[in-house]
Amino acid sequence: MEAKFSAGELASREYLTVREDFPVSRVMNLLERTGYLGGVVSDEKGRYLGVIHVREIIRLRSDPSKTKVISISKKVPLIEPSEGPYRIAKLMLENDVRILPLKGAKGIDGVIYDTDLIRAFVERKLLKGTVRDVMTREVITLEKGESIAKAISTLLKRKISHLPITDGGKVVGVVSTHDVAAKVTFPKIRISLGEVSGEKVKSLSLPVQNIMSTPVVTVDEGAPLNEGAALMLDKEVGSLIVTSGSPSRLVGILTRKDLLEYIISMRPKDRKTSYYFIGDIEPVNLKERTKVIETVENFLDKVEKRYGGADLYVHVKRMRGVKKPVILLRGRLLMIGKGSYHSEVVGYSLMDGIQLLLDALIKSVESGERSKRRKAKEGKPTLWEEI
Repeated sequence: MEAKFSAGELASREYLTVREDFPVSRVMNLLERTGYLGGVVSDEKGRYLGVIHVREIIRLRSDPSKTKVISISKKVPLIEPSEGPYRIAKLMLENDVRILPLKGAKGIDGVIYDTDLIRAFVERKLLKGTVRDVMTREVITLEKGESIAKAISTLLKRKISHLPITDGGKVVGVVSTHDVAAKVTFPKIRISLGEVSGEKVKSLSLPVQNIMSTPVVTVDEGAPLNEGAALMLDKEVGSLIVTSGSPSRLVGILTRKDLLEYIISMRPKDRKTSYYFIGDIEPVNLKERTKVIETVENFLDKVEKRYGGADLYVHVKRMRGVKKPVILLRGRLLMIGKGSYHSEVVGYSLMDGIQLLLDALIKSVESGERSKRRKAKEGKPTLWEEI
């Protein structure tokens, strides 16, 4: 069933607006008082300039009392009230934001949160299939005895928002960017500014278990996806730990980003395969961009002929290497009805990284096919048959 509601129907009129010249420290106080995770940035005349999120504050390396909001804001395009849900999800993923401002007659007429979009699909029971269809299987975890500093570094370097914390292989908590902001970043800056006396800042050398959120919200991999998404909204968490068997074991994680990617894959389309680049794509010259697109489209043509429909999501992050800059690419090949495959590579250019990533993804798919044939001979259900 196609989702036909519009951005105007989803927009919330409750949101935080901050001036471009506000110091970041002031915005932090506003976020704490209001409970928002981000807000809209405007100039002194109320004209829209961008959005800001706690993730940008956590990444900040300069003095927040001397750093202006505009320097860490993201310029996200205004969305028209008539735009549909697939366009909303696409813009959120491409710009790596959880909030989109809605265009009005005289500026902004509200905002759309990722939870509003997901809730609309849940209430209409549009999310089909099971949790295992959409979950991320390659889960990055950290032992509870590792330091808070390592947890923050992992969240930022791997560009993830939720990090399961384990004890001997069992998930005992989750650390999110919100946990870091509320329990580490914000208290530290409040004390440095002399705003609070007697408050203790958690040392970054302390075990990460000191800031993890508990209890862990879990869902079985075979649960209907719509129910899993509803559970995420009901518990007001950004991720679900996916388990299987008895005793239960960790098999994946389901995040809001996974749900947004799934929503995009549901849209009506002319061909069975599509691709999306998310993150630090620029700067790329026209020649390299053309070559990258050609390579990706050839790859998806082969996937479509051999396996059917699929959507490719490529998350790009530029990093400083030992001798020269490198590019971290995380790929997700979402094959509806057949599960998803993930790979992560590092390259010295976007083209170099793309080729490595596509090679790794196809090997992952072929490995799944071999497992399917082997289990079929043994009379056991295959992964894809289970899905």
